[in-house]
Amino acid sequence: MITRPLASILLLALLLTPLQSSAQTHIQQAKVIVDSLSSPYFGGRGYGVNQDSLAADYIASLFESAGLSPLLDTYFQEFWFRVTIHDGTPSLSINGKPLQLGTEFIPIDSRTPSLTLQNHTEFVYAGSGVVAPDQSINEYENKDILQKVILLKDEIADSIRNNPNIPPQFLSRNFRSQIAQSIGGAYAVLFKTQSPMIYGRGEGHPATWTPALAVHQDAWPDEFHSVDIGIESRRQVPISTTNVIGFQKGTHFPDQYIVLMGHYDHLGRLGPNHYFPGANDNASGIALMANIAAHFQDTPLPYSLLYIAFSGEEQGLLGSNYFVENAPIALDSIRFLVNLDMVASGSGGMVALGGNEFPGEYELLKTINDSLQLGPLRKRSNAPNSDHYFFLEKGVPGFFLYTDKGTQPYHHLNDVPETLNWEEFDDAFQLVRRFIHSLSHKDK
Repeated sequence: MITRPLASILLLALLLTPLQSSAQTHIQQAKVIVDSLSSPYFGGRGYGVNQDSLAADYIASLFESAGLSPLLDTYFQEFWFRVTIHDGTPSLSINGKPLQLGTEFIPIDSRTPSLTLQNHTEFVYAGSGVVAPDQSINEYENKDILQKVILLKDEIADSIRNNPNIPPQFLSRNFRSQIAQSIGGAYAVLFKTQSPMIYGRGEGHPATWTPALAVHQDAWPDEFHSVDIGIESRRQVPISTTNVIGFQKGTHFPDQYIVLMGHYDHLGRLGPNHYFPGANDNASGIALMANIAAHFQDTPLPYSLLYIAFSGEEQGLLGSNYFVENAPIALDSIRFLVNLDMVASGSGGMVALGGNEFPGEYELLKTINDSLQLGPLRKRSNAPNSDHYFFLEKGVPGFFLYTDKGTQPYHHLNDVPETLNWEEFDDAFQLVRRFIHSLSHKDK
């Protein structure tokens, strides 16, 4: 059924072969999928050298092997956007000492522009770099920052952070680094932090950015004498990518859908030698979708089951927004949706975001959760933190389900399969499959 040429038929055949064994448990199958999607072959499922296309082909093959039919002419819904691509490995040296990417420093945003500084010796300390004119706060006041490297504390004083009159976005790293550009033309901003080296797309407009890097406090010297910075990036590169869509036809309500979805893209590469595996975020959600599809392959439900693997989530929920605005089905034909994102790390049960908006379905979910003794289940209101968001904003009922209190590194080079919690993943599988079954038969 797949009509798009596969990049490597032989490798895909090798990856898919274990999935054909009926003796495998769903956990074994999920591990094969997560190991595959997290491997160097898929390179972080980004956009630099078509890693997203390789992952989309692999997922379409998973859908086909589970007996899913294409909703469109193929499994692929194509769209495009613009992205920043890092061709070289970002580098930072302080006082002549090279720092380790991913553990000692990281660019704070995936759209960081290019910069080359060699033996730069001019620095300005500016506290936390907060500017809030309405509160008479300007930590850059009377500081000449033109062509300087700004040194900031990542931590913000409680008196500022807890001030309700200061908009939260004023306190973000991106905003504080934008200010350094807009008020004085700084070369770069370094944030001293004790937090993990988190990477990803932040808020703000790229045109106003100063390159900004987080530096772990253990690598932060008592005094700065020189810095060398190397960032090589291509910005606003047009990219064509795809959502992957398949479905299982329902027996009683074939034109109405229960939707399982999750994003397959991740953060890609930082140069040729570093990539973000994205095992929990979100190879785990794709594996759980594949498990559910295999489970219901031979036992169709009254509703059709629609499976969507989105691209562009890490770039701002772009794939799900495109689907909502160009939906190949009527959105009011969706009985309910479940978004699966980061479901293999946690020790605190699960969270159903959207539970406040849809109390009837939440009570059904909670009854199942309690009957299986799966641990705590809590609910939250809709928020723009994953691919469910635009659906719920359009009135489509649904949950974003994720495992709670996870320890897996987030947006980190160490989000690897070896440290996932497969017991939590199994709890999520049991809860989701029984919820879908109960919800589908409840209306029969």
